[in-house]
Amino acid sequence: MAKRTLADIDIEIEEAELEILDLKKSIHDDEPDWREAHRRKTGDIGIGYVPLDERRKRITVLEGKVARLQKERTAFLAKQNPPGGKKFGHGELKKRVQDLAAQGGYTTGKTVPSTVVAKWRRELEKDGYQATEGSIRAVLSTLGFSKEGPKKR
Repeated sequence: MAKRTLADIDIEIEEAELEILDLKKSIHDDEPDWREAHRRKTGDIGIGYVPLDERRKRITVLEGKVARLQKERTAFLAKQNPPGGKKFGHGELKKRVQDLAAQGGYTTGKTVPSTVVAKWRRELEKDGYQATEGSIRAVLSTLGFSKEGPKKR
């Protein structure tokens, strides 16, 4: 059995959503509910007619299927390798940021500008590592390179 791909899951979601829309349209065409009993008496209902309740139940089943497929899709995306590259080991980011700050001539107690942090992030990504500006800022604050005042509540 072949493995399901992201495209297969997307196709299944799309097909289920289209079927839901078709069922909702058919329900709308045959509503209101009181007409169904009257149409049975008069013989206006054709062969193969599906009652409104069964169509509504089918819609709830299909909506559950779509929700399950969307969860499967997010889990599939989460399993894939991160696009940014490899992650830092324990203490590696701290060491690299400390080296970058020393190269830039920044001392403790001085705030590093956001443009410099963005440049460092780009350098780390060029080296094949995954880092965000927020993680770099967090390391800078633990190293004492940024002045963070007390937060007002």
